[in-house]
Amino acid sequence: MKQKQVYRGAIDLKIKVIDWTKINEVISNKVQQDVECRLGNGFIEDVEAIFDKDSSLEIKCLIIDNECCGSISDSRNFYVSELNAGEPFTVNLFKGIGFYKVAKEIDGGKGISMFPSFYFDIDIDDVKNCLTGEEIPLYQFMGSRYAYNDRIITNEIHILKLCYFDEIKAGDNWKQKELMEIED
Repeated sequence: MKQKQVYRGAIDLKIKVIDWTKINEVISNKVQQDVECRLGNGFIEDVEAIFDKDSSLEIKCLIIDNECCGSISDSRNFYVSELNAGEPFTVNLFKGIGFYKVAKEIDGGKGISMFPSFYFDIDIDDVKNCLTGEEIPLYQFMGSRYAYNDRIITNEIHILKLCYFDEIKAGDNWKQKELMEIED
């Protein structure tokens, strides 16, 4: 363990942990080979912010990894005459989630393809069904990657600015730093 300066926002922001096993199994059965989602296993629900400079205030969910990279949810409108009694409908989902082929055993571990082999849009409710119930502060979720380099610090600040959008207008309390123990 070592000590690092941690943003107050990264202490207060709780990340919900995703276990992708259920979705991995469903997709593996569909494509008839073992695959795995490598997007990240952190979920941030109902972030109210301006996600695109040309848009207005929106509420979206985020999936992130331990370097604060990931995906933002999107609402998509559909009309499929055979579904929903022929009525148009909206789905909140994560678009184009990559699934990687997994080899059984290679040198005592599993081999994973370098690039995604399949892409699927995943409904937010299906991701929520994979939450473990565990919630941990962002800085702990990031573990040894916390403040590892300038790119990761920039990613973290971007996530915090989205999550603390309202507080930014009122002040920058989320930006205050505290000395915390971080995994090596």
